[in-house]
Amino acid sequence: MKRHTLQHSTAILASVAVLSLGASDAAAQKVGEKFGSWTFQCTAVEANKTRCALMQELMLKVGDQPRRRLLRASLTPIANGFLLETLLPLGIEIPQGTTVKVDQGKLTRMTLQRCVKTGCVATMNVTGSMLTAFKKGLKLEVTFFAGSPEGIKPVRVPVSLKGVSEGLTQLK
Repeated sequence: MKRHTLQHSTAILASVAVLSLGASDAAAQKVGEKFGSWTFQCTAVEANKTRCALMQELMLKVGDQPRRRLLRASLTPIANGFLLETLLPLGIEIPQGTTVKVDQGKLTRMTLQRCVKTGCVATMNVTGSMLTAFKKGLKLEVTFFAGSPEGIKPVRVPVSLKGVSEGLTQLK
C-alpha cells in the first residue's frame, strides 16, 4: 500500500513537472515573484500552454486575521494591452454595475461577465491612456454596490498599483 502511494505521488509530481516544462523558462522563474503589491502567477490551461498574470488579493480582516476574500484583481496580457479581471463577492447589486478609476481619474465601467460559487467576475480591457494611468498611478479604486438594511450602498475597494508598471513589463 505504501509503495502504491509513493508511485502515485511520483506520477503526480512527474505530471506537474511536464506541465511546468510547457511554461517558458522565464515565466517559471517568476511565478510567485512580488512586484510591489502584485504577484506573478501562471496557470496551466492545456498541455504545453500556460496563462500568466499579475494578481492581487484583498482580504477582509477580523482583528489581525484575514477571514475571507473581498476582491481579487488580475492583469493578463491581451493583443493590445491587458485584461483587468476582478472577482467580487457574491451578493452584489448587478444592475448597479461595477466601475474603476485610477487615482482621481474618470470612472470607467467594467463588464460583469458571470457569477460563480466563488464570486462575480467583472472585466475590462486596459489599453491606451488607461494603461498609462495604471503604470503611473498609485491606486485603482474598484466600486460595486451591495444591499444593506439602509438600502443599496457603494463599496469602494482601493487596490494598490505599487509595482504594477514593473510587473506588466515582466509579464509581456
